[in-house]
Amino acid sequence: MATSKNKGISEFEVDADAMIDDIDFDVAQWESEQIGFPPYWNPGEGKKFLARVIARDERDPTFVRYVLQAQCKHLCQKGPADDAEPCEVKAGEFFTCSVYAALPLSEYFGVVCLVTTLKKRKLAATAENPQKRDMWDFNLKVAPADHKMLAQKKVEAAKQLGMTNDSGL
Repeated sequence: MATSKNKGISEFEVDADAMIDDIDFDVAQWESEQIGFPPYWNPGEGKKFLARVIARDERDPTFVRYVLQAQCKHLCQKGPADDAEPCEVKAGEFFTCSVYAALPLSEYFGVVCLVTTLKKRKLAATAENPQKRDMWDFNLKVAPADHKMLAQKKVEAAKQLGMTNDSGL
C-alpha cells in the first residue's frame, strides 16, 4: 500500500472488506438502519396509515412535509413523483406525508394516529386562490388516553389565553 503523504487518496489501495473482517465484532446479527430521505405516502380514497407524528420538515419552504414513524407496514413511494417507485416501510421506519389543509398533524406531535383518506373534493377558485383545486378529506383517530391528553392540552391553552365559558372552558 502506498504511504507517501504526497500521493492522492485514489492511489491508495484499501481492502475495506479485509479490514472489517479483522475487527473483533460479531456483526452477523446486526440489522440495517433506514438512512437517506424517507419514502413518502400519498393519499388515495380509502388509503390509511398508522404512525407516530415525529416532526414537521420545513427545510424546503416550497415542499413542507411531516415525518412519521410507521407503527405497521405501509406501502409508500420513493423517487420523483412523476417516476415514483413503490416501496414498503416497516414498523419503526420513517416516511413522510405532505401538509394537507384538512389534516392538522402539527397538533399531534408524539401521538400515534390512524389516518384514513375519505375523498377528494373540488374547491372553487377564490380571490385568494384563483385556480380551481382539489382538497382531500381525512378521518383521524387516536387512542383514548391520547384523546384525553389532547383535550386537556386544549383546555390549558384556552385558559392561558383567558378563554373561558360557562362549561369550564
